[in-house]
Amino acid sequence: MIRSPSCYFLVCVALTMLLTSMAQAGYVTRSGSQLTLDDKPFYFLGANAYWLQDANESKVDEFFWYAQSFGLKVIRFWAFNHQLPRGWGDYDETQFKHMDYIIRAASYKNIKLVLSLGNTWKAYRSPEDMLRMAGVDPDQTDLLGLYRSEKFEEFYRAHIMYVVNRVNSYTGVKYSEDDTIMMWDVLNEPRCPGCTGESEEADHMSWLSRMADHLKSQAPHQLVATGTEGYFSDEANVRYNPGAGASCEGEDWVGISNLSSVDVATAHLYWRQMESIPPTWFQCDWECYFSFYKQNIDRHTWAAANMSKPIVIEEMNVIASKFTPEQRAAFFQLAYDQLLYAKATNGPLMGIMFWSAAIGKVWDDGYTIYLDGMTLPSYEPPAPAPPTSDAPAAQFAPEIERGPVYINTEGLDRFRRGDQRAACAHNASKVWLPAWTTDAINPSWYMDRTKGKQVQQIIKETADLLA
Repeated sequence: MIRSPSCYFLVCVALTMLLTSMAQAGYVTRSGSQLTLDDKPFYFLGANAYWLQDANESKVDEFFWYAQSFGLKVIRFWAFNHQLPRGWGDYDETQFKHMDYIIRAASYKNIKLVLSLGNTWKAYRSPEDMLRMAGVDPDQTDLLGLYRSEKFEEFYRAHIMYVVNRVNSYTGVKYSEDDTIMMWDVLNEPRCPGCTGESEEADHMSWLSRMADHLKSQAPHQLVATGTEGYFSDEANVRYNPGAGASCEGEDWVGISNLSSVDVATAHLYWRQMESIPPTWFQCDWECYFSFYKQNIDRHTWAAANMSKPIVIEEMNVIASKFTPEQRAAFFQLAYDQLLYAKATNGPLMGIMFWSAAIGKVWDDGYTIYLDGMTLPSYEPPAPAPPTSDAPAAQFAPEIERGPVYINTEGLDRFRRGDQRAACAHNASKVWLPAWTTDAINPSWYMDRTKGKQVQQIIKETADLLA
């Protein structure tokens, strides 16, 4: 039978549309104030696992097996490393290949990833490191100067392009076209402490807006977030902060979350963010924080709904040096109940990711939840895959023993504008009063409810309810 050219054209168009829909079927997408996967709302539990960059391949495989067993659907880690980058356009291929491996390992277990492209803090690759690579002396500037630096912006744009357009050496798929990667963070916790002047706030917001636009142009099928912690500075919400000085972090959470290229609002919540609470200036204890957390998340969820944006809690936990295992279990139950309620009501709170999940002898920073600390069916390592790249195999130091809990004391130094933030907080304390109350939740009810349970059990039970 002879086919007309128009018939062949229609077949080609139909085939192209089919292939396009198949290629995009696995992406997590935004639909108004919800995330969707395969045309269904995507509510999830997840975790951070920053240490994957330093783990050997067998440990990576084992971790994702445990993550899948617990029902964790999303894992967040760094898209930077000690030598990623090591100069302008210069990236260590061995470390990049290891990131390729992590991404492929996650895909094998049908786990999505959130990748942060940079850091405000010193770990792995600091902003000071990146400024030097851009030809700027960090000793002569600070975080505000970073956001205002044309040289740094040019460097960071190139960094985004280089990472997002990386072709995975194991799969042959470009990062920006891999549906395993659910979302990119422009920067981890992009504060600008003490940046409260109109021009300072505008410059910070403008930089985040331009980077989000640039990232979205490079990865149009994947979600974009900014990695914000959730500090309010707008008049309607500032009284829901954890203290007077929180508005001095230079993060206008509502304004940043409402940027056009930002798909998902994010928040990071910890007890260590709490400040003395007026009018009696008491230190927020366990019962106080329990109530604060509930009301703070409710306020963020309300604000996200008004913006028609989904919200993901990218980081949360309570530190082991200050709270008992029983209190931690009750806290996780409280947090997860809010997610279950969101699912039941089609709310914008789509996911909660705790800091952090680990296995084996990974160092405990005080927040680590060891997934192999609860009995599960025995793990059997997969057969080794043949090498698909000429890059040398990664070398890793032997694992250390699970050591004593270390309290995170990383703070605001000169570069991170500690003095400016302190001065701002002093002035803010003269007028700020909380809108939240210290007795909104009775923690003893949650303690009774979770009595005898490990955090790992609560994670598994909640994941089963979300499935």
